[in-house]
Amino acid sequence: MKSFVVLTIAILFTLNNSYSQAYYSDKVKKLWETPAVFKVPESVILDINREIVYVSNINGDPTEVDANGFISKLGVDGKIVNLKWITGLNAPKGMGIIADTLYVADVNQVVKIDIQLGEIIDIYDAEGAVFLNDISIDDQGRVFISDSGISAIYVLENNSLSVFLPAGSFERSNGLFCMDDKMFVGTKGKIKSVNLENKRIRDVMTVDCGIDGLEIWKKKYFVFSDWVGKVQMAGPNSDPVVLFDTTPESINAADIELMGKSNMILVPTFFDNRVMAYEIFE
Repeated sequence: MKSFVVLTIAILFTLNNSYSQAYYSDKVKKLWETPAVFKVPESVILDINREIVYVSNINGDPTEVDANGFISKLGVDGKIVNLKWITGLNAPKGMGIIADTLYVADVNQVVKIDIQLGEIIDIYDAEGAVFLNDISIDDQGRVFISDSGISAIYVLENNSLSVFLPAGSFERSNGLFCMDDKMFVGTKGKIKSVNLENKRIRDVMTVDCGIDGLEIWKKKYFVFSDWVGKVQMAGPNSDPVVLFDTTPESINAADIELMGKSNMILVPTFFDNRVMAYEIFE
C-alpha cells in the first residue's frame, strides 16, 4: 500500500508539473531575459536611433497617483543601462517616440520627456481620463492615447490634448497601432480600425482575449498580447495562432514591442518583473 501511495503521488506531481509548463510554438525562439529587477514593467519601446529600449515601471497600483513610477533604459542585448532613468511618474504605461521626445501615458496625464536631457519637460492633463494606457503616433506626428477605463481615445496635437473618440467608443480600448491613414485598436475580443480622417470605426478581427499590446509585423501580420501571458499572430486571411503562452507559469505578457528589422519581440512581464526577448518567424 505504501508503494502504491508513493507511486500515485509521483504520478500526480509529474502531471501537475507538465501542466504548469509554458507553450512555445515553432514560430518563436527565446533570445534572452533580464533579471527580475523591474517594478511591474508594463510597456517597452525601442529607440531606433539610440538602440535603447525604454521600459515603463508602474511600481505599485496601476491606477494610483503616487509618484512611484519610473522609466528604465535597457540595451537591445538585455543588459540594464539605467534602471531609474526617469523617476517621479505615477503608474506609467504606453510610450511613443518622436525624434528626441518620449511621450508616456500616466494614469490621467501624458508626460513629455526630452530624451537627450533625460528630463520631464511638459505634462498634459487628460480631462475625464482614468486609465490612460497605450500610445501610438501617426505619420503627421499626432500622439494618440487609449483610455481603457472609459474606452476613449485622446490625441495630443500642437501641444494640446483633447478627446479624439469619446468614452464608450469601444469595449475597453487598449493597444494602439497607427499605419498609413488608419489606427488599429485592440479591445476586449476585437481588433478594430479607425479612419483617422473621418473617425469611422470598423471591425477587423475577432479574437479570444482582451488585447494588451498590439503590433503589425511586415505590414500584414497582427501580433498581439493577452495580459495573462499569451502572444498570438494573425495573417490577413488567417485565424490567430499562438506564438507562445506563459500563462501556466504566471508570467504576464503586457504591452509588447516588435522590432521589425531583427524580427525580435520584447515582452514586459508585469508582475514577473522582467523583460523577455524572442525571435519570431513567419
